Amino acid sequence: MANNGIPYLCCGTFLTQVLRARGELKTAADYEKGEKESLSEQETLRRLVSVFRLSDFAPAGGSLKTYTTHVKTCGDSHESFFGFCDYDLHRKFDEDVRSDSSTAIYLMSEFVKDFIDPDKYEQLIRCLLGLILDDEEIEPNEAFLIRNDGKPVAKSELLAEDSYHIEAFLLRVWHYVIMNRHGDNEKGAATYRQWYKGRNNYTGKVGDRISQRLDVSSVPADNPVRPDPASEARYADGEVDEEMDEDAAAGSPENSAANDEDAKNHSSQYIGRATVVNQYGEKNVHIDHVGVLNL
Repeated sequence: MANNGIPYLCCGTFLTQVLRARGELKTAADYEKGEKESLSEQETLRRLVSVFRLSDFAPAGGSLKTYTTHVKTCGDSHESFFGFCDYDLHRKFDEDVRSDSSTAIYLMSEFVKDFIDPDKYEQLIRCLLGLILDDEEIEPNEAFLIRNDGKPVAKSELLAEDSYHIEAFLLRVWHYVIMNRHGDNEKGAATYRQWYKGRNNYTGKVGDRISQRLDVSSVPADNPVRPDPASEARYADGEVDEEMDEDAAAGSPENSAANDEDAKNHSSQYIGRATVVNQYGEKNVHIDHVGVLNL
């Protein structure tokens, strides 16, 4: 049973469980061949931050590795460095996660594909569920948007789900952490110390009370196609691409029928010496053609 703030869900404890579920890491022999680790701890966190920021996070300088260690061990969240405390980034992320065309779910799908070992999907979800269920500061009625359709599920009902989609689950738990725990990373320090008795010596048992088998599957999201802002502005201002407009009109059922009827009655039309006159005023006279005019 949870006690003394253990376990505690935060950036560091979330990252720790994600790191444990990574794919196969490079060996010493791989390094000798000059191969570089693509699943490093700092790259893992960088990609998660990119999901939050909805675009590639590429910090300058060499501080990322040190900051990642601080975040993982719950020593410091480095909010300003990652933007975790930025209100506008929070708002944009929250709106995107709740939208029907989410960039974040696509980025998380790419993250899962690149970083998470499919054989560890269930382990990862079990440990994160254990974190949530045993965290006494999360009330039973607090909602998590863990479902693929984005509908909220109360903490007390999390284990009643029939199945879990790894991409949606990870995104929504990350969303909860960012929105609710971004400034409380240090509260997870006791949890981290309980899990690790030494370097790479994980002894945690989070999720051990979940006895049921979890049905976990992968449902990757497509890259959302967003309208071209320039095109949206042009149409909003009343500008219409004439070629596109004519094509659309010609292709509509109503106009196609009308064109067919016209074709039956008029094989061709020719108007000789046509004149178009715009007249303004109360008394106007228009003479199309005069042969002889005697004044």
